[in-house]
Amino acid sequence: MVVASVSVFGYQDLLQLLELKKTSEMVKQYKEVESFAELNLWYLEQTQPRIFMRIETADNATATGYFRVKYRSVGNVGKLGLLKEYFKIKQ
Repeated sequence: MVVASVSVFGYQDLLQLLELKKTSEMVKQYKEVESFAELNLWYLEQTQPRIFMRIETADNATATGYFRVKYRSVGNVGKLGLLKEYFKIKQ
């Protein structure tokens, strides 16, 4: 009975360790994707500055003004997706 309980606890520890490793890999991949999105955003700002000027100077009552609010509330990956969708940017 003691052996069975030890192996159950060992099994649970192993599962937790595997879950932790899986989570750390996901975080690492997310950071890589986030960095890549940041690089893409920088590239877009350099090559298509008129889009960013339009966002910054938009009146709050316009669709672009609402877009600016959403744009500022998301991370780099979300920003890249919003820009591609709203301004139909192909990269």
